[in-house]
Amino acid sequence: MKRLLCFVLALCLAAAAAFSAAANGLPFDKPDAPDGLTFLFTYPNDGNECIEAVFTVPDALCRVASLTQAQQEKYYGAAFESCVQFDWSLDSDKAFHYDESWDSIGGSYPIQKLTGSFVDKCEVFWFAYPEAVQRCRSGVVNRNTEKGEVYAFDFDNHKLYVRARFLVYDYQSQTCTFSDWSRVCDVGAARTADTPDVPRVGESRIEVSKASLDGNVLTFDAQPSGSIRDIARALLCTYNPQLSLISQMRVDGGAWEYRSMTRGDMPYLIGLREVELPETTGKIEIRCRLTGNNPTDGTAIITGWSDLLTVEDGKVQIVKNDDPFDVKAEEKRQADAAREANRCTLCGFCPVHPFGVCMFIWLGGLLLVALIVVYNILASKKKKQRAAQIRAREEAARQTGGDKTGSFVMTDRITLQGNAAQQQPEEETSAAAKEENDDAH
Repeated sequence: MKRLLCFVLALCLAAAAAFSAAANGLPFDKPDAPDGLTFLFTYPNDGNECIEAVFTVPDALCRVASLTQAQQEKYYGAAFESCVQFDWSLDSDKAFHYDESWDSIGGSYPIQKLTGSFVDKCEVFWFAYPEAVQRCRSGVVNRNTEKGEVYAFDFDNHKLYVRARFLVYDYQSQTCTFSDWSRVCDVGAARTADTPDVPRVGESRIEVSKASLDGNVLTFDAQPSGSIRDIARALLCTYNPQLSLISQMRVDGGAWEYRSMTRGDMPYLIGLREVELPETTGKIEIRCRLTGNNPTDGTAIITGWSDLLTVEDGKVQIVKNDDPFDVKAEEKRQADAAREANRCTLCGFCPVHPFGVCMFIWLGGLLLVALIVVYNILASKKKKQRAAQIRAREEAARQTGGDKTGSFVMTDRITLQGNAAQQQPEEETSAAAKEENDDAH
């Protein structure tokens, strides 16, 4: 009977918990426990030791914690507060301090509000506060008694164990939903642990889904893929600033311009993001990605661009981005730059030819040379023709001049002979007459 009663009570408690979660409107019965706890040690202003924890947060809880209370009421019908509780134990991995008073929002325990990121970093103990010193009591040591009270945990002589769980408080029903406790962690071991290497980006990028349009506000769901979670966690463990979320927008296929989105300064949020669109009748495209620096080797961390969120004629679509790392775009840009570098600065049209001279100047020079050659050929040919004509005329003139001279000579000879023939009888007659006249005398 006792076993049966215990079983029935357990079922009732489970049903009550499920009913409470359903009544709260949460998208889960209870969140998964914190995972991957890693502890960091800082000394703000060279003073009291601060112990922080880095851990991963389940996606379902991120979607709730990343929203404002107004958005939570809109999507879930109630407003929530999402937190993480830390429980500790000194010199034993079993002497934890949890009791029933911790099952409420106002208990006396270390608690921090979640930011809504899929990897978060929260303070566990900062010994600048008296309550932190009191909680660890004999495990805390004053490191500087001469200049004042500067406290730190005495890891040389004591051990500190920590575990954590998530708490979601419903303001409407004033009830809490808890995760299970995480694994127990030896905080002192973290002081000598190696810093995790930052994983390679690989094919990591932001996945977008569930896009909708309300007036000029574009809302969509965003979550990381690939190794982004491991990269973000490793960066936080190296005290390095987190990655940056950047988004770009273009209209009608024009140039990409940077565009801000709500809570863009919190890059690790999972869930709804909002972008205010400009007033235009053109096609709007939006994309986003994460960037940062790798402290291990100083190289850049750049994830792939998300798929394209397109808005046209009041309709929203998600178009697959087949070039998330801009490889094709970069190759085209380099090719265009190379062509532009070789483009003629004179005409702005032709590619530059040898010696950086415009193609049209080369063509003009070649045309001028061709004209000169043609002119010389034609002039030489014409000169030869004129010379031939002159020689022909001279030959004709010589031939014509010789005939006339012979004719004139022959004519003169005939004329002289005729004259001689005519004159001879007269002379003979005169001589006879003279002789007769002499005889008469």
